[in-house]
Amino acid sequence: MTEPGQGGRTFSDQEVGLILKRAAELQQRGPTGGMSAAELEQAALEAGIEPRHVRNAISELDHRDRSEPSGFLGYPTRIEFEQTLEGELPASEYPALVEEIRRSLARTGSVATLGGNLEWTDSVPGGRQLYSISVSPRRGETRVAVEGGLSQEAGGLFGGLMGGLGSASVMLGFGLGLGELHSVAIALLLASTGLLCSYGLARTLFGAVYRRRLARLSRLIKRLTGQVEEAIQRQADQLESEPPNHQPLHPGRIAKELPSG
Repeated sequence: MTEPGQGGRTFSDQEVGLILKRAAELQQRGPTGGMSAAELEQAALEAGIEPRHVRNAISELDHRDRSEPSGFLGYPTRIEFEQTLEGELPASEYPALVEEIRRSLARTGSVATLGGNLEWTDSVPGGRQLYSISVSPRRGETRVAVEGGLSQEAGGLFGGLMGGLGSASVMLGFGLGLGELHSVAIALLLASTGLLCSYGLARTLFGAVYRRRLARLSRLIKRLTGQVEEAIQRQADQLESEPPNHQPLHPGRIAKELPSG
C-alpha cells in the first residue's frame, strides 16, 4: 500500500543515490552509532520516502557480490554472496534447499552435513570447484554463503583466444610487415594490433560469462534466504501454537494435593 502523499512516486537513479547517502548520514547520527531497519524506514518515511525503497536498498546491500575484479581480466574469477539471518534453520529443511540448488543451477553436485552445517559442492573434471554453497545455523543465526568459480572459463577464453588467435595474428603481422612491406615498424604495429584485438575479444566474452553467472547466483541466494526465512518463521509459529507441556501427576501425588475434608 502506498503511503499518503506519495502518489505511487518512482525515483530516478540520481534520487536513489541521494536517498542512500541521506540514509547513511542518518545512521551516523543515531544515538548508538547505528540504526535498525525499522528506524531507517521510519526516518525515510518522515523524509517523504516510501519504506519499500529502504527495504529494497537493504536487500540489494545484503545480496551484493563481495568479490574483487581482476585488472587484467576485467572481472573477478570468483563470485561470492553471503547473508546472515536471525534464527536457526532446522536440519529437516536441508532437503528442500538442496532441491532448490540443483534446480537453479541444473547441477547434481555433492551433499554433505558437517558439524550440523549443510555443504553442497560441484566440481568439474580435474577437481576444480565450480560451485560451493553452505548453510550454517549457529548461535541463534543462520549464515547462507554462495560461491562460484570462473577460473576455468577465464583460462579457456584468454588462453584459447590469445594463445591461438593472438599468436596467429602476430605471425601474420610479422609476415606481412617484414616479408611484403619490408618494414619493422609496420610488422610490430600489425602484430600488436592483432594481439590487442584477441585480448579485447576474450575480455568481452569473459564479461558476458561473468554477468550471466552473477545473475544466476544472485537469484539463487535470494531464493535460498527466502526459503530459510520462511522455514524459521514456520518453526517459530509452530512453537507458539503448541500448548504448554504439563507433566501428568502421579495418583499418589494427586491424593496428597487434594484438599482434606
